[in-house]
Formats: sequence, structure tokens, C-alpha cells
Amino acid sequence: MFGFDTLFKLFCCAFLSLVAVQWVFFRILKIAKLKHLEDVPDARKLQKQPPPVLGGIAVFFGLMTGIIMATILLPQTTNLLPVMLAAMVMLYIGSIDDVLGISAGVRAIIEALTMAGLIYGSGMSMDSFHGLWGIGSFSWYWAVPLTVFVGVGLINAFNMIDGVNGLSSMLCIVCSCFLGTIFYKMGDPAVA
Repeated sequence: MFGFDTLFKLFCCAFLSLVAVQWVFFRILKIAKLKHLEDVPDARKLQKQPPPVLGGIAVFFGLMTGIIMATILLPQTTNLLPVMLAAMVMLYIGSIDDVLGISAGVRAIIEALTMAGLIYGSGMSMDSFHGLWGIGSFSWYWAVPLTVFVGVGLINAFNMIDGVNGLSSMLCIVCSCFLGTIFYKMGDPAVA
């Protein structure tokens, strides 16, 4: 485990990400309202009024702020370029889907290819359950498809949750804090 200095730097990165999202969000919201870029409520969504789209741009801006600050403050976080590239692809696809709409099949294929590229570029995957259900490490033949499956599942789960105002954002914050704490305690500040 790392010391208080590393924890403070991680907290600074997370706090700056939050500030960046807050700063950009209202500007994006204003643009979306001016250009009438709104999501039409359907049976899956609980909103009564059409909510503005393109909130993913604010999330992307916050993510990039946090990654850049982590790269500057923590020298052990040098392999984050694949994460940035994958986030750019997801931003592009998400923005196109918000404005024009993309079929679920095409989105799933692009998400799976992006996850595979992220695995290949970073060299990381879910290759161990660390004893959960009695399963330790396993080969890449199982790890890569499992990681792609879980990644695409998480992307779509958060996309579905986004149908309720604020729920997706709050859930992302809670999950990020929880996972960040776990990875910090495991001694991996780059992933934290």
C-alpha cells in the first residue's frame, strides 16, 4: 500500500475531475438546449420533459482531466494512453448516438472492438478473481473474452441507467470511489 502522499495525489486528481465536469456540464447543457439536442422520452426513460443530450462530453472532459493530472502527479501512471483513446472512441460513438442514433448491434460491435483495443494496448485484462469462488488466475484465452464481455456489459448498463436524471452520475461516482479505494489498498495507484 502507498502512503498518504499518494492518497492525497489521487484525491486531488478525483477532485479536479469533479470540478472539470461541473465547469463543462452547464456549458454543454446550454448548447444542447440552444440547438434543441434533446432525448425524446420513451417507455424506458422516466423523464416527463425531453432532457438535453451530450452530457458525456462533460464526463469525458472530467475523465481526461483526472488522467492527465494522474500522469503528472503519479509517475507510475504512464500507461494510460490506451484508456484515453478508448474514452475518445466511446465519446465519439456516444455523441453520434445521442444526436443521430445508432443501432444497438453496431454500438455493441464498436464497444467490443474498443474493449479489445484497450486490452491489447494496455496489456491488462480480468485474468484473476483473486480467490473469489475459488478461482485464482486463468489464461488469456479466458481473460480477454471475459473482459470484453464485462466491459460491454458495464457500458450498456450505465447507458441504460442514464434514463433517470442524475442516477447514472451518482452511481458512477460511488463505483469510482469504491473501486478506487480497493485498487489503492491493493497497491495499484494507476488503476485507482
